[in-house]
Amino acid sequence: MPSTLDPRNLLPALAAALSLSGAAGAQVSTAYVFTQTAGTFVPITGGTLVAAATGLSGIPALDDNNYAVTLPFGFVFDGATYSAATVNTNGHLTFGTTLPSTFNYTPLSATTTYNGAIAPFGSDLMGGWLFTGDRTVASNQVTNVSAVGPLQVGDFIGGTGIPAGTTITVIAGNVLTLSANATAAATGTYLFACGPWCEIRTETLGSAPNRTFVVQWSNFRRYTISALTTAQHMVLNFQVRLGESSGRIEIVYGNCSPGLSTTTTVVQVGLRGPNNAFPANINNRMNVKGTSDWATSTAGTANTSGEVFNDIAPANVIPSGLTYLWAPAPIATNVAYGTGCYTRSATWYESFTGPMDLAGIVIRMTNVGTGYLMTPGAPTAYVHTAPGLALTDDSVATVALPSPFTYSGGVTSSIGVCSNGYIWMQQPNGLADWTPTVAELFSNPARLCPSWADLLPDGAANVNNVFAEADPLNPAMFYVTWNNVPLLGGGGSVNLQVQFDLTSGDVNITYGAMPATATCIVGWTPGIGASVIDPGNRDLSATIAAGFLTGFPELVALALSASPRPVLGTTVTYTVDNIPPSAAISALLVSLLQANIELTGIGAPGCFQHIDLGLAATALLIGSPTASFGLPLPNNLSFVGLPLFVQGASLVPGANPLNVITSNGVRSTLSNL
Repeated sequence: MPSTLDPRNLLPALAAALSLSGAAGAQVSTAYVFTQTAGTFVPITGGTLVAAATGLSGIPALDDNNYAVTLPFGFVFDGATYSAATVNTNGHLTFGTTLPSTFNYTPLSATTTYNGAIAPFGSDLMGGWLFTGDRTVASNQVTNVSAVGPLQVGDFIGGTGIPAGTTITVIAGNVLTLSANATAAATGTYLFACGPWCEIRTETLGSAPNRTFVVQWSNFRRYTISALTTAQHMVLNFQVRLGESSGRIEIVYGNCSPGLSTTTTVVQVGLRGPNNAFPANINNRMNVKGTSDWATSTAGTANTSGEVFNDIAPANVIPSGLTYLWAPAPIATNVAYGTGCYTRSATWYESFTGPMDLAGIVIRMTNVGTGYLMTPGAPTAYVHTAPGLALTDDSVATVALPSPFTYSGGVTSSIGVCSNGYIWMQQPNGLADWTPTVAELFSNPARLCPSWADLLPDGAANVNNVFAEADPLNPAMFYVTWNNVPLLGGGGSVNLQVQFDLTSGDVNITYGAMPATATCIVGWTPGIGASVIDPGNRDLSATIAAGFLTGFPELVALALSASPRPVLGTTVTYTVDNIPPSAAISALLVSLLQANIELTGIGAPGCFQHIDLGLAATALLIGSPTASFGLPLPNNLSFVGLPLFVQGASLVPGANPLNVITSNGVRSTLSNL
């Protein structure tokens, strides 16, 4: 059962029920929300090769350089749309025409005013593999290689005693054969190699408007030539992924190992806006040695915050597939969904302005005292006799009934049969209305409209005309028949019969051949002043099978609204309107999940449960016709994007067997915007 809670505790209790996890970071211009997950790294191999290593140092080794890339779609970053970006070898990309320094190792805290930055591994990086091995003078072999890593035949190799331009010709276990002999001996000292496996590549995945642009750094390491403690055996593979329509920014890490690194220099990871102001324009991540790691990073505390990546126990590692996601924060909204119960009017109607689908249908109006139960009926078999009413264009005949007829809202001893497909119940009335509109339906006396349209009977011929008579064998049954009465201007003829049961007050309408298209209204109203609630246009052919109820008292469905927008740190007020005076009590139900459950089976036909009661809390409401509840929202960024599903309900004795009516639902999406 939902719990009843104090407003101050409602939202935290819901959050606990859902077991919310994760944290929200600071924001770039308050526009992004951060999450971290264990995903999958899928390397790209097609697309565009931006740059590949062709040497051991400088730009050929992808050290300290910028590369301009064109985006395949306009990407919105921090509220602005960009068609290009600048990719830097030092583990970041930037937006805008102001370029970062090629020596930019701290892209988030740098003072350069580029428009924005995304940094998966902001540090002094270069391509290649750093390892150790033994060299002997005049030998072309390196032995006792500490690890071959990504090395391939043809790679450039350098180090003490290795001549410039030397390449690897054979890799056999931990022995490398080179294209040149060593000029100096060395034991267990550094070597470095680089090859085309170190690259920057881009590729566009998917199709518009849901494409993803991927920038990938492959087989990078920290910059160093001789400091083995900085980058020995280090390998870095990571991507930035930009979502076209979603605006999502993902950093996905692949095979990343700190190797034997012991450096404690932090790596800058995250987003930056047009400057390094913290926290407004910084959304970065950090870890703490022995406390948190890359997979459990926390929000940065300064623009210089970063993450440690080294082999000092406990090692700070990056699991393959680790995904950092910055999603644009949603705008706080309240959106109504579903319907409430009950909207009940004494009037029902269907307004046709084209195809007419009532041929062959029978509508039964069972008088239940306060209104009509509308269900399918059995066709009447009464055959009218001559003479008819001899109606002409736009004419009304007053017809006396054998006994008074009690209808919902009154009683009459005579009816006014109009040539234009309707019957006046309140007499005398000679209005021959040939313009069927909903406004006129509500602004005139009681009227039954089996097919209110502009019709043209044949006058005195009494063939294509209207007939009204009692059943000679059962005077309690009175029939009004439109027999082949043409639409004015052509387009078909009306064939229908109305049966009045003068004893019960029931009405049966049998439709025969009808025009395929027509401008007409089919319906009933107890008259001006008696009925004031417009129930809306009803598709009779679709809804008559299940049945529906009309009558008094007229009701407007229980309705829920919310205002203002659910911005964190404010109070959103939920208001339930149209609470009947007879309501014993009302309630507001707040849940973390939506539902759509029709309640006919438990005694509330036409009502719906729009929330999941298993994750709901309840606030009681007192009063009618309106009651409100204020829900304070915490100023906690962890709730950004959280949807709340809210519904009102009232205990109304006699409303239905369950004695409960329900409102529409409102989805409130929480945000700081």
